[in-house]
Amino acid sequence: MRDARARRPGTHRARVPGRALGRGGLVVAAVSAAVALVVGAGGAAAWWSASATASATATAATVPVPPTPTCSESGLLNVKLSFTDPSTVPTGATRTYSLVVRSGSTVVGTIDPYTSGTAVSPGQVGSTQGAMTATLVTKLTFGSTVWTSAESGGAGLQGASFIFAYLNCS
Repeated sequence: MRDARARRPGTHRARVPGRALGRGGLVVAAVSAAVALVVGAGGAAAWWSASATASATATAATVPVPPTPTCSESGLLNVKLSFTDPSTVPTGATRTYSLVVRSGSTVVGTIDPYTSGTAVSPGQVGSTQGAMTATLVTKLTFGSTVWTSAESGGAGLQGASFIFAYLNCS
């Protein structure tokens, strides 16, 4: 029997698939697998962290409630609702008003945008008969963001008809 250490130069044992590894081959395979796991999982096992402290202060403002409109008659059928436009608008903002007319709690007309002193006709309030209330809502627009105020106090209107529908101040 020949000694495994005493081989002829240039000859070596070929590995055959499915053949069991010797003790040295098993150690090499185990070390290779461990290195592959450590190197291959290096990205997954590594992490970093950072921390910082910051503070900020923000305040939320409400859109001021617009003034209560006053009613005056305009011609035979219409009324005008006037109000004092406050002069201050935040830089970069656009202010518009909406006129909301209610009969009881039901909205019977909305005029958007509404400018002070513009005539309101019976058709704009659905030719509603009886007592109504007109209030204003302010809208402030910054770019695509719109903030809306609560409704102002109300001005009284009266819808009636005699041949034609008409509005009176009440």
